[in-house]
Amino acid sequence: MDNAHAQALFEKKLGKQDGSQDIMELAATLNFIPLAIVQAAAYISDPDRDCSVRHYLDEFQKNDRKKIRLLGREESQFRRDWEAKNSVLTTWQISFDSIRQSRQSAADLLSLMSFFDRQGIPEALLRNRIERDVKETYSDDENDRASQSSVTDEFNDDILKLRRYSLISINVDRTTFNMHSLVQLATRRWLEANGELEKWKYQYIQNLNAEFPNGEYENWEQCQILFPHAKSAARQQPQGRDASIEWASVLYKAAWYDWRKGNGAEGAKLSVTAIKTWKKYLGLEHEKTLNSMSMVGLIHLLQGRWKEAEELFVQVMETFKTVLGAEHPDTLTSMANLGLTYQDQGRWNEAEKLEVQVIETCKTVLGAEHSLTLTSMANLASTYRYQGRWNEAEKLDIQVMEIRKTVLGAEHPSMLTSMANLALTYQDQGRWNEAEKLEVQVMEISKTVLGAEHPDTLTTMNNLAYTWKSQGKLQDAVTIMKKCSHLRSKILGPSHPASKSSSRALSNWMDEHNTLSDQMLLTGKKFPLPLRGVSAGPPAAVVTAQSACDEHINLPYDQRRSAAILFLGNHPLIIAARTPSPAPEGQDLQDSNQFRNFFPHLGITVKIVNGDNPDNFAKLIDENTKALYIESMGNPRYNVPDFESFARLEHDNGIPLIIDNKFGCGGYLVRPFEHGADIVTHSCTKWIGGHGTTIAGVVVGPGNFDWGKNPKKFPYFNEPSPSYHGMKFYEKFGRLAFAIRARTEILRDLGCAPNPFAAFLMLQGLETLSVLVDRIVSNAMALAKWLQSNEHVSWVSYPGLEDHPSHQLAKKYFKRGFRDLVCHVGKTLALHPWSRTHKQLKPEERIASGVTEISPTSSPISKKLLQR
Repeated sequence: MDNAHAQALFEKKLGKQDGSQDIMELAATLNFIPLAIVQAAAYISDPDRDCSVRHYLDEFQKNDRKKIRLLGREESQFRRDWEAKNSVLTTWQISFDSIRQSRQSAADLLSLMSFFDRQGIPEALLRNRIERDVKETYSDDENDRASQSSVTDEFNDDILKLRRYSLISINVDRTTFNMHSLVQLATRRWLEANGELEKWKYQYIQNLNAEFPNGEYENWEQCQILFPHAKSAARQQPQGRDASIEWASVLYKAAWYDWRKGNGAEGAKLSVTAIKTWKKYLGLEHEKTLNSMSMVGLIHLLQGRWKEAEELFVQVMETFKTVLGAEHPDTLTSMANLGLTYQDQGRWNEAEKLEVQVIETCKTVLGAEHSLTLTSMANLASTYRYQGRWNEAEKLDIQVMEIRKTVLGAEHPSMLTSMANLALTYQDQGRWNEAEKLEVQVMEISKTVLGAEHPDTLTTMNNLAYTWKSQGKLQDAVTIMKKCSHLRSKILGPSHPASKSSSRALSNWMDEHNTLSDQMLLTGKKFPLPLRGVSAGPPAAVVTAQSACDEHINLPYDQRRSAAILFLGNHPLIIAARTPSPAPEGQDLQDSNQFRNFFPHLGITVKIVNGDNPDNFAKLIDENTKALYIESMGNPRYNVPDFESFARLEHDNGIPLIIDNKFGCGGYLVRPFEHGADIVTHSCTKWIGGHGTTIAGVVVGPGNFDWGKNPKKFPYFNEPSPSYHGMKFYEKFGRLAFAIRARTEILRDLGCAPNPFAAFLMLQGLETLSVLVDRIVSNAMALAKWLQSNEHVSWVSYPGLEDHPSHQLAKKYFKRGFRDLVCHVGKTLALHPWSRTHKQLKPEERIASGVTEISPTSSPISKKLLQR
């Protein structure tokens, strides 16, 4: 029946109605079934009910039980009287009885179909039962072929019979069927009344479980067809152990597919139900129960719920180790999942340890090209990238990508993940053009393979926006980040860490863009368009290392890999190295604290090396190392490095030597440039100012180092600068590139310049610096000798004393004296290191480096210090 005939039938039963649109909507809801329309019209026209078309439509759509009550007048009537006339249920009963009498196989087929989703019922799932029954009956090949042909004919006849009675319809593809929801409901009610409901429900679950594959990419087409029927199964929990176990299997595989597609909302519900069911019938330690727990954990990762994921993965891993052993693939998978959780929380050392263990075991047990081996290698590469070990990350990324390309193909999602990971590594190395090329390619393929709104597609879109921003393509970056931010909020929810990250970046970039636009309006000047394809140089990177007791840095999702770019840019004093390593005892605590505790919050990891011996540095220098950083005198050990040995070491390796000369008293006590330094920093607060009223520092780069000798190692000075219309600083200024770019970009962009009054005070301090320092060092030397001879003093560490380990080096380099004993600012403040300058460090770290509490004695000096 078409629209016109349906409306005519309604008007015949109800009379002329004002709400023709409601009538058409109801007719469509009833699938234009004439008997259903007649029954609905009779219900609406009943004067005792006072029911409008809209009210009937609203009530009809609420739930199955309401449908029965509306079409059957009363629920009790449906149960008592299956012969009730003038209703769809009665019409269905007459038709069904006729089919059962004439063709029982067609009635069985209708019974099976009543449990599926009403649309797109696959022919393969309907044939499955019949063909399995035939195989159990016939054994030899010839009879089997004959029986198969007969089965096909029988099946086609059953379908034709059901279609003639308008109980089902066939789709255009000729392989799937539709069944009206009311016909499904009536069939299931009949089965329930006749004690056959669970029998056919189990058959439906068996067929679905047999055909539903795992959720990996190669099965997505099949999963997509079956997923609506799995969701329908989730609403029809069977009775009995065997049926329930198979039912949970359907839900688990459907959750797997939903997770792989990047959704997770449906999958989480399905997995939790599977856990409860398998736990009830199989126990908590069964492999199926644990796998469903892992699936919930993976969905938690997708949703940014890392702590909850960690708890599940730890439980699953420990149970698998006990039940299956440490080398079982399921155990290794659970370990890999836990490593991912550590990675997402910024606990990279723990992640690395676990990932290395998984890789080594997987190679032995599963082989070098097994999917779990490759996935673990890809995860380890990501961890290396987060740690700033970019060359190692790149090497692993390329290795995994090449194998996946050969084994899986160029458009497999795992292959796309490898390409995206490699692009991130290029980003972190400042290789923007290479990153852009890969990201554009990945995004286009992802849109086709995964879909435009898949989380992985959106992650690539986010990464491409950052690349464009780093290249100076601000307008393009803002445009694509707008789309990414909107879609992430829509798909993942506005509270997801990834959504927040994109939203925050977009807000910052919009402010930057609007500021430029406002300047154009105010000045009337036209700003040049940003250069396309220009590399901004490498991001800020690594100096020293995390020790075993360090807390792990938990940077926001999607910002860990580029935190240095976002927060610090390409500051010349942040130097790239390779891997973190434990810090030795006796480290110089002041700079150690800065490197280990402050820099990691910017996404920067560092290596701490005992500065007494250049050989310690030489062992750690590799192709990633970009500079050596030492102090002219350590604090609190007063150790003095051999500047000339360090200068030879760094020049042999083609890297600059940076010396922090804060205790060189503004160059009065020691001049590092005379001993091979390339860059020197000074403290204005401690010495040049010297009066405790200003906080400032000085960076000096006189052009000693050749930044153009290895352009790839120092692209920051050799590649075009977006800020200066593509100018190459080394090409323009030669060895002065460092000093010029530090001033024109770093100082200008970050505003790191003293105010006029502070500058005046520092100039005043310089005028009397020589007199001030001479008095300080002479007093310090006298005090050191007096303390050394005092019976109440256990030990004195001062490089001017002959028993100090650095005494000879101090005499060689510090010609005018050896700095103060405790600490100096111009107001002659005496600060207690344990409770003041080093208080933020842990007690065991202070004690290990010789910073101790002062016990009360009769010494006037100690009393004065305690009073302070």
